[in-house]
Order: sequence, then structure tokens, then C-alpha cells
Amino acid sequence: MATNKIFQGRTIVLATMHGKEKVIAPILEKELGVKVILPQNFDSDQFGTFTGDKARTGNQLEAARLKVQAAMKLTGADIGIASEGSFGAHPSIPFIQSNLELVLLLDVKNNLEIRGHHRSSDTNMSGQHVSSAKEALEFAKRTGFPEHAVVVRKSEKNNSSLHTVRR
Repeated sequence: MATNKIFQGRTIVLATMHGKEKVIAPILEKELGVKVILPQNFDSDQFGTFTGDKARTGNQLEAARLKVQAAMKLTGADIGIASEGSFGAHPSIPFIQSNLELVLLLDVKNNLEIRGHHRSSDTNMSGQHVSSAKEALEFAKRTGFPEHAVVVRKSEKNNSSLHTVRR
């Protein structure tokens, strides 16, 4: 049962198109006493993709802020949540790969911006240039495909480049 009355009974828009509501919505609804909605026809990738296919709009926080503002405008909600993830070298231990997930709540009714983040080195982020289907299959198996997504890109050298990320 929600104990913080500032959010109780309100509707929060969750700025996602990648299924994050399956994890986030039940927690918000139980702990804050809110109803979570998704914006219809919302393209969160317009603010950048973690694969780099579309450049991020600003830094991680700015992209999350733009994402939640767009979802709020689309739905008319006065409160919203967005998340923005990134993978790369750990800032303190550069030879370790890490995932940084930023979550942002904007509440225009109460003039609040609440940010949280979680960094983890528990990731199978990896990359490899391959030149055959056999190499690609070996990489995919080694990194846990199909439980984890694999991104395939054409490299400048006309070889394929494979990257894996944890879903």
C-alpha cells in the first residue's frame, strides 16, 4: 500500500516502447498507488538508441528528460517516467564493461525531478568482427544468444561486426 500521498491515485505515463512496463509498472502501482499508462504511437528511439544506430539527443540525462517530456505531452499527463541506459567502460575501472541505467521521474504538478541510477558490471557486453557465418554463430553462442540480443552491423571493412547486450 502506498504511504506517500503525493503520487497516490495519479496516472503516470511511462515513456517506453521496449516493454519496460512489464518490470516498472507493477512496482510503481504497488508502491506509489498510481496507474501506469503507455503513450500510444510513441517512438522512444527518436531520442537515440543504445546501439548507436541513432545518436543520443544530448547526454543520458538530457535524452531521458526529452523522452519523458514528449510522452507527457503526447498523453497530457502531468507526471512521467523515462529510463535511459548505456553500456561502456566502467568510469573507475576502464578495463571492466558496465551498464548504467538512469531513471527519471518528472512531476510538473509538484515541480519535481527525481533521478535514480544503477551501474552494474554484470553484463555480457561484447563485440567482435566476424567474416563468416561460423564465426558469427560461435560469437552468438558464447554470449548467450538467444537469451540475449545480438546486434549486427556492417563494418567499414565490409565485414560484419557483432555486439551483444543483456536484455
